[in-house]
Amino acid sequence: MTAHIHAIGTAVPPNAIHQTFVDWAAGRLEGRDRALFRRMASRSAIEERYTVLPPSPLGGSQVDPGGFYGAAMPSTAERMGCYAREAPELVLRAIDDLSSRAPIGDVTHLVVASCTGFVAPGIDQIIARRLGLSGSIERTLVGFMGCYAAVAALRVAHHIARSDEKARILVVTVELCSLHMQDSGDVGSLMAQLQFADGAAAAIVSAEPAGIAIDRFFGDPPRKRRADPVGHRQ
Repeated sequence: MTAHIHAIGTAVPPNAIHQTFVDWAAGRLEGRDRALFRRMASRSAIEERYTVLPPSPLGGSQVDPGGFYGAAMPSTAERMGCYAREAPELVLRAIDDLSSRAPIGDVTHLVVASCTGFVAPGIDQIIARRLGLSGSIERTLVGFMGCYAAVAALRVAHHIARSDEKARILVVTVELCSLHMQDSGDVGSLMAQLQFADGAAAAIVSAEPAGIAIDRFFGDPPRKRRADPVGHRQ
């Protein structure tokens, strides 16, 4: 059997952060590094990025006094506390978007991928409870695999669907990268931080032959060469 992606839903937070970060990061650089950073930021073609972090109480940005990054860099506990509050909410928005395209009430499996936070009980349990899913639903949490996490989650769903033709899998991924901003004066580090923001996506996967077929997750293996009778390689 072949697994198929039937529908995809997405969500991003409401708070724009791209230009705020560009200005903040440029202020930590000098001379050629500052000019290089601004030039690369301009050429990145990034139109906007969004964060779950609200503006400061006085209406300023997240790096202004009173904002999440307005004073000293927040502790890991503060960052994870924000993750525990905001990640499930963003996931539910993505699932709500998904539900306008495909039914989610009959899911049998839940696969969740996230590598920018940790909470106990797991975010998969929180999502299942908030959605009112059956206690018998099979849950899998894929954590801390970086940019590959969503692919790994789809691969899990792929194998479930191929082994159980009745399975209907809800696949969710959520990342809150803005929680991990670092106060750095290194242009390379700041360029790396420039690429990431917050968002969530959800998909329904099953063996039903509709939607996008999942063929394989890696390219074709290299073709083996064989020796011809006179010893040349083909």
